[in-house]
Formats: sequence, structure tokens, C-alpha cells
Amino acid sequence: MYSLVTKSPLDREKQTQYDLTITAKDTGQPSLSSEKTISVVVSDVNDNSPEFSLSPYTFYVTEGNDPGTSVFSVKALDCDENDNALVSYHILRDRSKENEVTSFLNINSETGDILALKSFDFETLKTFQFQVVATDSGTPSLSSNVTVNVFILDQNDNAPVILYPVSSNGSAEGVEEIPRNVNAGHLVTKVRAYDADIGYNGWLLFSLQDVTDHSLFGLDRYTGQIRTLRSFTETDEAEHKLVILVKDNGNVSLSATATVLVKVVEPKEASCLL
Repeated sequence: MYSLVTKSPLDREKQTQYDLTITAKDTGQPSLSSEKTISVVVSDVNDNSPEFSLSPYTFYVTEGNDPGTSVFSVKALDCDENDNALVSYHILRDRSKENEVTSFLNINSETGDILALKSFDFETLKTFQFQVVATDSGTPSLSSNVTVNVFILDQNDNAPVILYPVSSNGSAEGVEEIPRNVNAGHLVTKVRAYDADIGYNGWLLFSLQDVTDHSLFGLDRYTGQIRTLRSFTETDEAEHKLVILVKDNGNVSLSATATVLVKVVEPKEASCLL
């Protein structure tokens, strides 16, 4: 009786089957022999953890995504077979942290697709990080973690907000009084505005949408400064209405308007006001 033993550990992931030829030979003269081929199939044991295709993952997601839709996906493979290679996914959640960002993320345990349960807002959350765990179905099971970095991309979802002028009722309206004897280049006022977006989406340009007399007032498109273009004459009106358009530079630009009423007063009257 003879035994067939291994000389070194077998690894199914490197070779799944061995075909061995056994020769039995007597010592007679002449010697006689016979052969037998034996196939040895290597059974799998759960000795491999799932491996993610990337580590770490980095995703860029535009804000305003539809809630409940897949925003990105992770994938892990296991070199074992059958249940030992069947991978499931879950998000590692830290219960000790309040307002944990992973509370509005879900993952499909079978596919690794990650869903956002609400829309991302760049202005409140620009980046976050979490971990996904991949676990096989072996006994005992093996698992591995991967870090997922998410960067939220801005889109033009904020219109400019007028900071000045603002009237007592909250509308973007203001009144400015200037002496009639001011020279060309006199600073009447400066329209100030803010946009919560970034880059081109938050870059503001100013323009005169409507003005009583185009020869009297000019507007710097970048700073929002309103200045006189010439001196006033006795025939010029005492009141001038300027409507200023403020718009951003997004692909679909958003805008706001401000109204400035310029009252031209006599120099003595202006001194009393001062």
C-alpha cells in the first residue's frame, strides 16, 4: 500500500487540477510495469479576501443630483470560488459622530452601486470621505475596506444677491443725492453684490439696463461703481433713475437687478444735507 502525499502546500488560485501518472514496476527480468493516471482536483478554501479594483476611490459629483439615484459605484473581486467568492457590500458607519454624512448614503449590497438619498449642495458640503466594506460569503468570512473620497462640483444654482443698495423693505432700491456742480468722474455710489457659487458661476458683471440719461452716468462693469460722465447743466433733470443688472457668468447665467434713484440738488442744499 502506497500513499500519495504533497511536497508543498497546494494553491487552487494558481492551479486547480493536477494530472499524475503512477507507474508500478516489478524487479523481474525482464521488468514488467503498468501505469495509472490520477486527476487531483484542488478544493477551494476561503483564503482570499475580496480586493477592490481601486484604492482609494475618488469620485466627482455635480451638486443638485436627483435623490435616490446611483451616483457612483465600487467593485471588489474574490479569487476564491462559489460562496467563498460571493461578495456583498456595506458602508462603514460611525455611530459616534453626529450628522454623519453617510446617513444619506445607501449601497446596493450586491452590485456596489452607491445611492444618495438627498441632493448634494456644494455651498454646504464640498467634500467628504467614507469607507465601504466588501465581505465574502465563506465560513469564516473574509473582508476588506476601501476609502471613498467624494468631491462635490459646483453648478450655477445661486443667483446674485444685491448687498447695496437695499431699502428698508428689503428691496434692492436706493436713493443717492449729489450736488449739481460735481465734475465728470464723480463717484455717485457703488452697487455691491454677492454670489454663493464659485469660479465663473460666481463671477459678477454689472451693466446699466435702464437709465434716464445715458450721457450723464457710467457704470464700471467689474466694480459696480457709478460715476458721472460729464458735469450737470441747468437743463438736466433733477432726478435720474438707473436700473443696474448684475449677472453671473455661468453657462446659463442668473441675474438680479438694483434700482438707484439719483437726486441732483443745488450745492447749498447739498451742504445742508451734509
